[in-house]
Order: sequence, then C-alpha cells, then structure tokens
Amino acid sequence: MQFDQIKNKLLSRDFLLKMATLFSKRLRGMVFVLFLLLAGYCFYLWYAFAYHPSWSEDQKSAYREAHDTEVTFDTEKFKSIVAKKRARETQYQEKIDTSADIFRLK
Repeated sequence: MQFDQIKNKLLSRDFLLKMATLFSKRLRGMVFVLFLLLAGYCFYLWYAFAYHPSWSEDQKSAYREAHDTEVTFDTEKFKSIVAKKRARETQYQEKIDTSADIFRLK
C-alpha cells in the first residue's frame, strides 16, 4: 500500500465514525483510567518529596542556621505602644463637651 491509500483510509468518514463510536462507548472507562494514572502520579510525587528529600544533611543544617534567629523583644517600643494605648483609653473616657444645638430641637 502506498502512503496516499493509507492516508485516505484513515481520513475516510467510515473510519472516523468507527473511532468516534469506540471512544464514546469507552469514555467512562478511559476517564477512570486517566484518573487512576493522575492519582498514582500525584501519590508518587508526594511520596518522593515527603520521604526522599533531595537535600543533604549539610544543606539542611545550613538552612536551619540561616533561618534560626531569635526574636528580640524591644521593651522601649512596647512601653511606648502601651503608653499610647492608655492615652487613647483616657481620651475616650473623657466626657464630650456638647455645643449649643444649632437647630434648636429641644
């Protein structure tokens, strides 16, 4: 057979209809198989990254040393914030002076 004959058979209407019916009949099974393959791949990736990390112990210790910093507590800043909070509390507790009613509703 020549290439043109094979191409004509593959692109013929009958062949395309047969392939379409085959795919439509087995669509649910193919989707299920695709789901299983995707779930298996995701499980493999999770397992590989969780149980076989690619960092060596030296890299892990270098990362820990670079990111382990102590938190310093700035007492002066804390005291200034507490003083501001107390000042606001006293300001809110003061009685508001009412001015004269300009609409004279009373």
